[in-house]
Amino acid sequence: MFLESFRAAEVGVYGSKLGLTPEFDRWSKHGILYKNFFANGFQTRHGQVATYCSLFPNYGAAVMKRYTRNSFMCLPEYLKNLGYYTSWVYGSDANFDGQSTFLPKIGFDKIVDEFDFPNGAVTLGWGLSDEDLFRKWETVLDSEKEPFFSSALTSTNHYPFEVPDNYRLQAGDSVTDRYRESLHYTDAMLGVFLKRISKKPWFKNTIIFVTADTSSYQNAEQNTNNYEEFVNLHSQVPLLILSGKSIALGKKSEGIIITQHASQVDLAPTILDILRKKYIVPWVGRSLLNSVDLLTDVPQRAYTNRPGAYWAVIEEKSRYYRENDKRDHFFGDQDNQKGLHLKEIGSSWIKTISWVLQENRVWPEK
Repeated sequence: MFLESFRAAEVGVYGSKLGLTPEFDRWSKHGILYKNFFANGFQTRHGQVATYCSLFPNYGAAVMKRYTRNSFMCLPEYLKNLGYYTSWVYGSDANFDGQSTFLPKIGFDKIVDEFDFPNGAVTLGWGLSDEDLFRKWETVLDSEKEPFFSSALTSTNHYPFEVPDNYRLQAGDSVTDRYRESLHYTDAMLGVFLKRISKKPWFKNTIIFVTADTSSYQNAEQNTNNYEEFVNLHSQVPLLILSGKSIALGKKSEGIIITQHASQVDLAPTILDILRKKYIVPWVGRSLLNSVDLLTDVPQRAYTNRPGAYWAVIEEKSRYYRENDKRDHFFGDQDNQKGLHLKEIGSSWIKTISWVLQENRVWPEK
């Protein structure tokens, strides 16, 4: 699931002291939490392309709108070929950003948007409330044949950040205050949803990825001290993996915390590795299951990109950040050659994805 603009900086288990995410924090003790996970882009469409297709967001034209005639091989289609039923649920208009055209093309058979919700569904700002979104998703999952792959995108934590009166925090009425209120509301609805579905018969055979489509540019809880902290603030998002078989609410658990760096393009190969499937795909990401990763001599990396502002290639020991396509920032190991190597990798990624999309070389034409 994608939680709209659910930035890591406001989440308790990622260090926030605001107390906005008690549900995410509680559920993190029952799963695998990735502490250094990044959005590959800065808009919803970037997160979807990166996650579903393990493809870096383009530095220019939007993939979902400009390249709908291209040939792709993405996770939903691959799973559909394995016999999975696929669905996508959204509390707003699926026509936005070309989703209604692109998502069926990459393998989603069932598209559910605001026009499929009950008449009594409540509108909050950008779309229908996250409460209604999760209830609708629950009914979709209940009626889905197994095995299924389903994805949902919330919308309440999108500008203008409207919440029901009983979720107002009364801290103020600035945009940042409203953002924190809507993030807190989304967290509450997440907790209600997870508690409900944990009682479903299909839950024990289900793996759930909880993350965000992108981060946020709202004011931070604390000022950043350097450029690395600035980029992390605006690009880092949560990742929590829950397994129905391992969850036992009420029992003491501390969960598992992973500190390796990763980003959205790594999710699709991870899912196929969890399913123990051999695959041939044009994906740029690497499975988070290192035990089956044949490239163990290459450190796990995260990549993030906000065109015109910054892009970065991030490893545990060495991190490179490019500011405004003009200025270099190196952190970690003081090996200048290593930093330049990461710069070359990031630059090549940007150029390669642009060429591959322009020439329609992601996947052979059918």
